Amino acid sequence: MSSQTIEYDWKMLKQFDEHLRPGGVVIVSLSQITFSNAEIGRKENYYQVLDREDIEPVSTFHYYTYTSIPALNSGSVYTALSRDIRDLRWESHELWVNNGKNYSERKYEMVEAQYKQAVENRDIEQNMERVTDIVTYCQTKGYRVVLAMEPVHASYNACFDEAVMDRLVHQHLASLELDVPFLNYMTDERFIHQREYFHNPDHLNGKGRTLLSSLVYEDLKRLGYL
Repeated sequence: MSSQTIEYDWKMLKQFDEHLRPGGVVIVSLSQITFSNAEIGRKENYYQVLDREDIEPVSTFHYYTYTSIPALNSGSVYTALSRDIRDLRWESHELWVNNGKNYSERKYEMVEAQYKQAVENRDIEQNMERVTDIVTYCQTKGYRVVLAMEPVHASYNACFDEAVMDRLVHQHLASLELDVPFLNYMTDERFIHQREYFHNPDHLNGKGRTLLSSLVYEDLKRLGYL
């Protein structure tokens, strides 16, 4: 799944926790937009993985025709795919211009605008409640929960430095007083200056994800979670 709001992380955890057992590990991924993100771009992404009543508001007719008669959606799928390919072609020579600085500055402006809107709409408080709900749910079920934040490239970190992240994320996280481990790899020296691990300044590529997975595994063992 592509990135989603913490609200939908919560819904997916409840939908698929039948595959977990007491002592299982749940990793809650955090980012610079965790507490401000409240928009679901394409609810259709969830039609095959969530119950309809968990995807609101959504038309019953649209839901069942989309899931039962895929041919009716071929045009929309093609349009979406074409758009993604077009965006990818454009970004392929834009992502690392000026060593990623241009991309990172644009992303910073977007995130700041989103955060300002979230403050006005009180989305932050709702997302804070959902993080607490996830942790409480896991603890009730006997799952071992850990918070984690992925690495970013140095160009991205220059825009989202410690002061910015304190305002966007850490102040809200601290106020929740969650008694769970937090594995913060955002400024990890094993990644931050290694462009070979990144698809773009704030997303790892396959090589980077493989390395991060091994580091998370070792840290979970160190915590006694595995």
